[in-house]
Amino acid sequence: MNIGWIIFIFLFPLWCWANSAFPTWLQHYQMHGQSVFVERNSVRLHYRLFCKPGASQMLVVSPGRTEAAVKYLELIHDWKDKNFSMAVLDHRGQGASSRVGKNLQMGHVEGFNDYVDDFRSLIFHIRQKCPAEQIHVLAHSMGGAIALLAHQKDPSLFHRLTLSSPMLGIYFKGVPDFAIKVLLTILSWVKGTETYALGQGNYDPQRSFEGNSVTHSLERFNYNKKLMTELFPEQAIGGASVAWVQ
Repeated sequence: MNIGWIIFIFLFPLWCWANSAFPTWLQHYQMHGQSVFVERNSVRLHYRLFCKPGASQMLVVSPGRTEAAVKYLELIHDWKDKNFSMAVLDHRGQGASSRVGKNLQMGHVEGFNDYVDDFRSLIFHIRQKCPAEQIHVLAHSMGGAIALLAHQKDPSLFHRLTLSSPMLGIYFKGVPDFAIKVLLTILSWVKGTETYALGQGNYDPQRSFEGNSVTHSLERFNYNKKLMTELFPEQAIGGASVAWVQ
C-alpha cells in the first residue's frame, strides 16, 4: 500500500474528530460559562467561570503567556462531567482582560509582581463567587511562575498545584544573562520599556504549523489559529515587551 494512503487512513479520522468536536467545545464554553470581571488598580481582569452547584472542589487554570481562557475549550469540555467547578484566568494584558500598554498585541507588564497580585486577587474573588472546599490550580508556562510566586507569598491560597512546563527562567539560546540585561537596559534607554524586546513583534496570523514549537497536533493548531484570527481576533497577543523580559 502507498505510504500516502497509510498516512491518510490514520490522520483522516483525527481530522474529522477535531472538526466535529470544536463546535461542541465552543458551544459548551459559550452556553455554560460566565464571564466575570474584576477591577484592580485600574486594570479590568477577566476570568471565565463554570460554577457547578454542589461541587466541593474548584479547578483554577493559570494560562501561559499570550494564552486566553478561550484557548482551553477542550480542557473545559473534558471536565464538564467531573465534580469540579472551574475557572480559567485571563492574566492582565491577555484574553479579555485589559491591555496595559498602547500596543494591544504586545505582551507588556510593568512588573511581574502585578501578575502575582492579580492572581491572588482573582483567587479570593473566585472563592466568594463560587465557594469550594478545595482549590486546585493547573498552571502552564508563565502561569506556573505566577502560581509558584503566589504560593510563596501565601501558602494557604490554594490546596494543590499541578505545573505544566513551568516558566522557571528564560532561555536566551546560550547568551549570558548579564549580556541580555545590558542589551535590555540600553534598549529601554533608547526606546523605553514599552517596546518589543529583540526579535519580538505583533501576532502573525500567517504563521504555519511547520516548525511551530507549541503542538504536534495540526488539528489543535488550526482551531487555536481560528480562535485568534476569526472568532476572537481582539485577543491575539504577539511578542513580549522589554519590561516583560526584564
